[in-house]
Amino acid sequence: MVVRFLFVKKHPVFEPGTASGFDAYTHALALAGALRTQFLNGYGGTFSQLNHAKQCYSFRHFCQIRRNWHKICISNLQLYGELTNDAISVSHPRYIQDAIRYHLLREVAHGGMGVVYEAEQLGAGGFSKKVAIKLIREEFSTVESFQRNFIGEARLVSGLVHPNIVQIYQLGENLGQYYMVMEWVNGNDLETLLERLWEADEPFPLEWACFVVSRICRGLDYAHNQRDARGRPLDLVHRDVNPRNILLSHEGDIKLTDFGVAKALNLMFSKEREVIAGNDDYLSPEQAQRRITDRRSDVFACGVLLAEMIAGFNIFAADTPEQTRENICTMRLPDFRELRPDIPDELIQITRRALERDRDARFPTASEMMTALEWYLYRDGYGPTHEKFAIFLERWLKD
Repeated sequence: MVVRFLFVKKHPVFEPGTASGFDAYTHALALAGALRTQFLNGYGGTFSQLNHAKQCYSFRHFCQIRRNWHKICISNLQLYGELTNDAISVSHPRYIQDAIRYHLLREVAHGGMGVVYEAEQLGAGGFSKKVAIKLIREEFSTVESFQRNFIGEARLVSGLVHPNIVQIYQLGENLGQYYMVMEWVNGNDLETLLERLWEADEPFPLEWACFVVSRICRGLDYAHNQRDARGRPLDLVHRDVNPRNILLSHEGDIKLTDFGVAKALNLMFSKEREVIAGNDDYLSPEQAQRRITDRRSDVFACGVLLAEMIAGFNIFAADTPEQTRENICTMRLPDFRELRPDIPDELIQITRRALERDRDARFPTASEMMTALEWYLYRDGYGPTHEKFAIFLERWLKD
């Protein structure tokens, strides 16, 4: 518990290390113990009401604190002195320790390494908040490399606060099982929306295709430009931008999630030259060829997403992962006008530039791709909004 003393300005002089100084120190300690209960109950008296003001002034000087503040730690009690005027007050604890309870409601997603649940966070006074909880799959929960990556993902994403990225609130551990508490997005993923439109033989409206990808580019650009506490670029690359990792809320929000195979300076375990990380259908040529990636790999993935929404299918997907990766690296891009007669030339150019195999010819940043898409959407004035997108989603994602 932290107790704060507010002292008056004038005080007698005592030299540190003298008997008078030591007496002041011991008296202040005794005073703190005697009045602790009163302080915690909101004692609001003044030093004029106390009989030991002089000793407290001496204690302030004994601590050798210049100007207006001093601090001394005595066992578990921290005393703070502030040279204002004659009040005594109590501060809040500097640390709060609480047992937070979570009630797992249902499984909502699973992947190769993790499982995500819809859950309730329970608190005092009947408090309840909907959250998502991600756990390492049971068969991998004791594997050190998986644990290290899971912890790295939590540490990485905890610093990413952006409207187009799913937030992480806490990393916890229960009986040796690590779990991540995340923002609950009330809606569906982009994969579900694509499937519903495909089943109805409906094309994905071009304005919404551009809107979705532009928002993902916003989140990616923010992530790509993150730095560590020492100011060094993290060189973060998501490496798994695909429809299952794009969440669409009923309110029309668009959020990128699952940084589980991301790479970032000193945070994520990465063996790029040895393994292929990410969904085969949305890899960049660099990933498919086990080369070192940078932010432009995520730009290519955004191009694959955009092409899929335009064409109605993933243009690179094949029967085997090997053939899909070969298509990503060498296949000639289709004529988008044949696939979608209503597509304007400008949008074809944006899509093809994002899908350049030579990354030096691609959009150099997600921000530049976002700018191109938003210029296409809004240059004539009013364009897509989250509210209008929510109406579109309500039509196609009704349960």
